[in-house]
Parts: sequence; C-alpha cells; structure tokens
Amino acid sequence: AINTGEWLDYLKTLDPTGLSSLPELKKIWDTAWSDDPTVTDEERAYAQGQLLGMVPAIIGGLKTTKVIKAKGKNNTGGKAGNSNKNTSKITPKNIRSYAKQNNIFSGQKGLNKSIVNKYYNQMKNGTFDKKSGAGGFKNKGKITLTEGNHRMYAAIKYGMETGDFSYVSSLIENGNISIGNPADYGYKSYEIAIPK
Repeated sequence: AINTGEWLDYLKTLDPTGLSSLPELKKIWDTAWSDDPTVTDEERAYAQGQLLGMVPAIIGGLKTTKVIKAKGKNNTGGKAGNSNKNTSKITPKNIRSYAKQNNIFSGQKGLNKSIVNKYYNQMKNGTFDKKSGAGGFKNKGKITLTEGNHRMYAAIKYGMETGDFSYVSSLIENGNISIGNPADYGYKSYEIAIPK
C-alpha cells in the first residue's frame, strides 16, 4: 500500500494550475504547501490531511510529472497517459485496496459482475456519461457510497489499468455526497464489494 508520506510526495509533483476553477481546493492546496510564516505547521498538516481525503478528485483533475507505484505492483497515481499504464494484473483485492486507501467505501455488501462490466466497457469505449455521479455520505474523510457502487468499481478498475482516474473523480465531483454519518441514515459502511 502507498503510505501517507508517499501520497504527499506524489501530490507535490502535480501541477496545480488546473485548480484555478476550484477556488476552495486551490486555497487548501496553497495552505498545504505554503512557505508563508503566518501559516502554522498545524494549518499545513490539516490542509495536507484534507488533500489526502480528496486524492481521487485531485488525481483525476491534474497531471502528474511523476509515476507512483504501490510496492512496484499497482500504479495508482495520476493521469499521465500511457507512461502511467499498469501492466500488472488487476485483481479485485487490488481494486478494494485502492478504494480503501482513498477512503472510498460502500453502503452495500454486493455487486453484480455484469453491471460492473457494462460500465467498465462504456469507459473503455468512451461512451460512459462523465456527468454521471455517485451518491452517499462523507464522514471524517471517509466516503460511503449508497449509489453508484458498480460505476465506482468499474472506474477504479479502468483507472488502475490505464492510469486515467478521471472517472473516479467525476463520480465523486458530480455526485450527491452529503456530509454526515451514514449510520444516522440506516447505512453501514463496508469495504467496496467484489462483484459476483
């Protein structure tokens, strides 16, 4: 797994000019890497923690100048064309691990393999609707999806195979993710399910 320090090192390699259309994220970004003496270490650490919670959105929207690999196996970083393409086998365990590392969980226990494959094929052939979003809750940096679990699984698989995680990002950015504890609404939070 990629540890927190490796993710922070990776985030520093990104070109933040793409954040100009996202002023709140730009403000967090600027605080996280600020050299301004009026910004405290605690403020920098808090902003870096916020960025870590938003890794899927960030890596889908910015270009990387460096390829990051998880222990030499799975490439889970950024969008850098074919140089970022993963050549190792993608397994359900790898996909679940990526989701967990990026604080993406599910409010359901099962996924239908044929539905996941339908979305995955749409992503491969470019017909998937990028305006499609997921639904769920964000609590303490953890996203629990109650809608869009099949799409998210397909998006992570596609991203791990191609290096393009923009579908993961768009599902979150275009989704209806409410701030709140899913348990307060009758949902449990599980690791992302493995399709059967």
